[in-house]
Amino acid sequence: MFTLIPSDPPERAIRLRRQFMALYSYLLLWVGTFLGVQLSAFEPGTPHALIFGWLYGINALFYLMIRSGCSERLKDPSLTFLQMATGILATTAILYFSRELRGAMLSIYFMVMTFGVFALDRRGLMLMALFTLTCFTGLQVFELSTSPHSVVFSYLIGHWIILALGLCWFIYVGGYIHNLQTRVRDQRESLREAHERLSAIAIRDELTGLYNRRHFLERLDEEMSLAERNGSALHLAIIDLDHFKQVNDQYGHAAGDEVLCRFSNLASQGLRRSDLLAQMGLTFEIEPADVDETPKAGENAENYVRRLARSKARARWRQGYLHLGADTIVFIDDRLLGKPKNEAHCIDMLLQLSGRTHQVATGIAVYDGEETWSEVVTSNVLFRSITRREAKAYWATGEPRDKAGSYALQGFGGIFVQ
Repeated sequence: MFTLIPSDPPERAIRLRRQFMALYSYLLLWVGTFLGVQLSAFEPGTPHALIFGWLYGINALFYLMIRSGCSERLKDPSLTFLQMATGILATTAILYFSRELRGAMLSIYFMVMTFGVFALDRRGLMLMALFTLTCFTGLQVFELSTSPHSVVFSYLIGHWIILALGLCWFIYVGGYIHNLQTRVRDQRESLREAHERLSAIAIRDELTGLYNRRHFLERLDEEMSLAERNGSALHLAIIDLDHFKQVNDQYGHAAGDEVLCRFSNLASQGLRRSDLLAQMGLTFEIEPADVDETPKAGENAENYVRRLARSKARARWRQGYLHLGADTIVFIDDRLLGKPKNEAHCIDMLLQLSGRTHQVATGIAVYDGEETWSEVVTSNVLFRSITRREAKAYWATGEPRDKAGSYALQGFGGIFVQ
């Protein structure tokens, strides 16, 4: 069911509510202008219907951009600059037709500036104040050049000074409010990150990053209850590392920790692909290939995964074996999205994919010691719109750390795919 202001995602709902506040303010201004024309406080031929019709038409376009999520691809998803600029231009047009009310009508500029106090930093407010002052100065210059005899120069200078002082006040107060917002936001983010780290620590092993005994027992209880309710079979696999005690005794616990870390990394990378091979009834071994995964200059996604797959297939060649190499890359707008370097990099990649269709290229290569066969398959994947908070929570699960594009379709990341 279509709603004017959807509840999800919440950030988009907030942007739409702000816009509707602006539209309500413009409606009140339209009513006031109409009454002013009727009472001869404005020029009789004031084209208020044309001015406000244009204003509402532009805002309808802004609404569609915000409602559809298209604005989220921009640096300013709220379209604050554009919305304020249209309001200032409309206000300037109304002031042109005002008479004795011009001094009082300057307050409309301040009303428009109010919408930027909570959305713009001090630099942004300075730019909008400069734009406002430029529009009003242009209006005064135009009137002075077209009808100099009807202009009272003292009023002209007085109005300009009042507007300039009012805008300076908005810049100062708005900057102060923005700084307070930034500090509160940073503190809230710090608390959220601490909570996410504690949540991750509670269910993951600090050394390997794998789920710990506590999480395993919780999931086991859930799966056993589900199997009992459905009357289905439940399978449990137990993995043991051979000669692990000898490694600890001979090389020390640091070496043992390194073995555990390498095994956990190998298992997390190879289990899904090994599942496919096992379902085909093939007997195989998994060996990590030490291959440089740095993209070459000008290399597109398909050539990149094909090269890596072929390199991995030929790495560690052993006589009598058929080697299979594979690699996957996510790309959007011809930009390759590899594995995230850190949390910020992961969040940035996920927000790039948010609400858009991207491509996933998988390269597969087979090497028999003489010849190499390779193939590349590219799929289109549509992400739903996700928030920064969701991206941070997903990073806390530990899943995206070694995944191209910062997500795993077969894991928690599947909830982002439509």
